[in-house]
Amino acid sequence: RNPSEETPNPETLFPALQSSLVQALERMTAMRRKEGGHLVADLLKRVKLLESAVKAIRARVPAVLRHRRDHLKGRLEELGLPLTANDPSLARELALMAERSDITEELTRLESHFTQCREALGGTEPAGRTLDYLAQEMFREFNTLGNKAGDAAVSRRVVQSKAELDRIREQVANLE
Repeated sequence: RNPSEETPNPETLFPALQSSLVQALERMTAMRRKEGGHLVADLLKRVKLLESAVKAIRARVPAVLRHRRDHLKGRLEELGLPLTANDPSLARELALMAERSDITEELTRLESHFTQCREALGGTEPAGRTLDYLAQEMFREFNTLGNKAGDAAVSRRVVQSKAELDRIREQVANLE
């Protein structure tokens, strides 16, 4: 060490260092808030897209049931079993088919998850883990819904929604 160099006095350096550190942390916090605001806006937009898909699927349910009824009736007629509209065996089969393919429970749970997402995004607490969990649950609901519905239009909406959920999960990974 060169004897002509003086060791800086920590007490005289500390105020300048402290001021610079506080300023840097304030700028970083402001930048993170701004980025978080953009992420929240993006996630809300994506939740709205999922809500639109669920509304379209819900609107499609009566047509899906009608198609299934007509298909079953047609198959029975092909087999030479003429049935009247109020035939009890046809009614029983239709009831069983409707029960197996009822997707209203999944649609209702999805709508509940959307509400929970909005609440988490509007809150002041860290929401990353909650949103990740909700995205997983929504993925499962869409999966079940797609399996039960057995309809091409519903299946397209389900696939689009699952892709949107993947994008949501990517964004959620950037949130706290």
